[in-house]
Amino acid sequence: MQSCAGRWSPRGSRLRCRSRGGFSAATGIRVEKTNHAQEQDRPDVLSARAWFDGQLDLDQETLIFVDESGASTKMARRYGRAPRGERLRMVVPHRHWITTTFVRALRLSGTTAPLVIDGPMTGAWFEAWGAQALAPMLKPGDIVIIDNLSAHKSVAACKAIEARGASHPR
Repeated sequence: MQSCAGRWSPRGSRLRCRSRGGFSAATGIRVEKTNHAQEQDRPDVLSARAWFDGQLDLDQETLIFVDESGASTKMARRYGRAPRGERLRMVVPHRHWITTTFVRALRLSGTTAPLVIDGPMTGAWFEAWGAQALAPMLKPGDIVIIDNLSAHKSVAACKAIEARGASHPR
């Protein structure tokens, strides 16, 4: 724009460099993006968007998020730093990997139904946790949000959630 201003100025034209916001403010013309992805018009995307738009009136006290995290001795650092001329020595387990998993339900009021498992999350563990720890703390009208991990797709856990009057989007 600045190079154009230099070429046009001698001809008697006045060219000013402005940002899009500056142009809008000076002219009163609003510049907007008008095109959108074609996928936004698919029926499945439109129904998902309608579901999302209906969530604005959702009571946040009824939301429960299932969260899981884990740690493994396989996460040990393989490289490090040492002063020049000194060898770095550190001890890590060799092929004796241990995994610890922590699963809990998060409400607006805090964490509930915590469970620590020695090992990775499996369908059987999630089913037991869902029936014995999660379901008893649910109230009718609660909405349980579960991620898409294959171990979380337990039919028995879903039935235990629904038996308490709670729901979960699939």
